[in-house]
Amino acid sequence: MSAHEQYNIFDLEVLLDKLPVKGRHIKIEANAEELIELAKIAKVNEVGRFSASIHVARVDGAIQVLGKMSAEISQPCIITLEPVHQRIEEDLSRVFLPKTKETVENAPGSETYIELGPDEVPDYYEGNILDLSAYLLENLGLGIDLYPRLAGAKLSKEQAGDNPEELSPFAALKHLKTKN
Repeated sequence: MSAHEQYNIFDLEVLLDKLPVKGRHIKIEANAEELIELAKIAKVNEVGRFSASIHVARVDGAIQVLGKMSAEISQPCIITLEPVHQRIEEDLSRVFLPKTKETVENAPGSETYIELGPDEVPDYYEGNILDLSAYLLENLGLGIDLYPRLAGAKLSKEQAGDNPEELSPFAALKHLKTKN
């Protein structure tokens, strides 16, 4: 199984030559099987819901993707290991530029000028098909809390570990100073 097939959970291939002038609106609601696959890829206990609403359109020689993604996940608390539920709401905004030999090699005079907004990060596509599955998975991953903690969960003194002040190189010098 290739990396592309592994992360191609949704059928989100947009045929660019068939893209209407006003763009295409796409809605996704993950089924039970897709939710299980999403949980495996995202490395969380469960994805309870995943949906996205996307508008794909041509803008100034590029493909612009705008929309919203929402999900509900469950993963273990970093302290108690009890399930922590998280609701993820992400705005989607990405500009895809055609990948050409010139863009790869950065040949002089080969630049295509596309004015991007401050939140627009360009990406590249090849050919006539734009697959948005990896883009949605990337946004899901970016929305997941890396250190989920239940409300009120605290580390015990045994769990807390070392005191950062005692680990400082200056702490050793301070210790030498107090001996003299």
